[in-house]
Amino acid sequence: MREQPEAHFMSVKLFVAGNPLLDEDSLQFEVAKRVSKKLGMRLVYVNHPEYLLGQEGYLIDSVKGLADVRKINSSELVERKSVTAHDYDIGSFFRLLHAMGEKSEVIVIGIPQKKMSSCSEKDMEKISDAVAALVKLSSPKSI
Repeated sequence: MREQPEAHFMSVKLFVAGNPLLDEDSLQFEVAKRVSKKLGMRLVYVNHPEYLLGQEGYLIDSVKGLADVRKINSSELVERKSVTAHDYDIGSFFRLLHAMGEKSEVIVIGIPQKKMSSCSEKDMEKISDAVAALVKLSSPKSI
């Protein structure tokens, strides 16, 4: 029997960021597809971090060195060297918001950075279930 999406999540956005062309930065795209389908959330691909301004919802991103799925605070995002003004990632965006004293209504959910090609179906399901459980526990104010 097919699992029905949860009605109260149908208007909630699930953002996903990363580079789907890189094996080590594409796992979150498959996880986001599974979670949005399971919970009935609207999936939004984020090409530019500034799109998140004024938005509410959840953002799934892979985090290097993370062992388990968990909520990530903006203060935990590691700064990386930028080569140009166009080299602007999600971490830079949230650090900038924090420095400006701005609050974001986007809850960041970090998943372990793994190569998509080496992730088994069982691992994928485990990560997707953990993200769905965390989404249910960490509601933005609009839910």
